[in-house]
Amino acid sequence: MQTTERYSAGYQGDFKFTERTYSNVLVGWERDPFAGLDRRFSESLGVGYRLLQGGPMTLDVDVGVAARQTHYADGAANEFGVVVPGGRETSVGARLGARYEWKLSSDSVLTNIASAYLDSQSNTVESATAITTKLIGHLSWRGSFNVRYESAPPPPREQLDTLTRLSLVYAF
Repeated sequence: MQTTERYSAGYQGDFKFTERTYSNVLVGWERDPFAGLDRRFSESLGVGYRLLQGGPMTLDVDVGVAARQTHYADGAANEFGVVVPGGRETSVGARLGARYEWKLSSDSVLTNIASAYLDSQSNTVESATAITTKLIGHLSWRGSFNVRYESAPPPPREQLDTLTRLSLVYAF
């Protein structure tokens, strides 16, 4: 029995002003039929600052304005639980982001990438924590834990979703 099917793609472009300050542009697309999303597009324009620099740790934080266009799957419900056959919603809000990296050794790194889209219709908060360790040559293994919170999922979907992965990574 299939219980999940989620696709996503995104791009973030950064423009550095100084060693610590930057601006960014983000675009994203996702499809999650089990969450009632036929497709959702996200765009954001923001500014960021590197809070931690030097040594084995870095921490970047950013904030910006965001827009999302949500296309519901047929028969999906919106944030109020109302079935919207093939419905659409457009919202404008804010995006918050953070990226933490800790080089544990020359071969291992711990990362956390977190983001939050906040608007009047729904909020999405995501966090991906991973540890990557070099095995041999260009080959590494990665263990990761992802958490995703949707404030207004269509029924009967739950607000919190988690995913644990073990992966092989090839670095070019």
